[in-house]
Amino acid sequence: MTGLPQIPVERIFPNPDNIRRDLGDLTELSASIRARGLLQPLVVEQTQRGWLILDGHRRYQAALDAGAQALPCIGVRPGDAEHRDTVMLAAAMHKDLSTLEQANAFRRLRDGGMTVPEISKRTGYSARTVAARLSLLALPEEAQDMVADGELTVTAAVDLARQVAADGRGEARTASAARPAHFTTSHPLAGAARALCTHLADRRAVGPACGQCWERVIRDDEEAHAC
Repeated sequence: MTGLPQIPVERIFPNPDNIRRDLGDLTELSASIRARGLLQPLVVEQTQRGWLILDGHRRYQAALDAGAQALPCIGVRPGDAEHRDTVMLAAAMHKDLSTLEQANAFRRLRDGGMTVPEISKRTGYSARTVAARLSLLALPEEAQDMVADGELTVTAAVDLARQVAADGRGEARTASAARPAHFTTSHPLAGAARALCTHLADRRAVGPACGQCWERVIRDDEEAHAC
């Protein structure tokens, strides 16, 4: 790519606040960069340490893997809040983000002053989806890990997040003392989950059962009480 400053890779560093937990498989991207160069520049901000990546962490790592010595970059002035919002909006709309990565992007926008309706309007996601994604960040780390690992569906996780939010403290119990939010042996459905689960040799245990069995007994309980 011509016409843009080429910054040596040793002066560029990843953003510790990058919303991506996993950069994914970079093999094809690295091969493309090796053959054709980096076609889409990084967006960076100058700091005392060097150039901080605002957008382009996958491209940056793939370029390093390809042996690049310098990369084309678009520099953003420090404190340029409008451009930061634009970068984060673009990140929030990436289709290959995980649910929690997208939730973190929405949170950055909210922390920057945007309301849920504004985030919805700017990203194209419904306000309900934005609010649901944001609610996941109130979950304990154990439950968030289960979502990230696919052991707990987003729907079940959102239900659990609502229980935590109803308590007003984000602790282990919900507004109803009889319905703990955490998946522990004190949960009223713990016995049912333990009896159902036969997968602990192959899946991670969350209290007395795996995440999928917890989800099943919670769903069954909800359906029974809805009748």
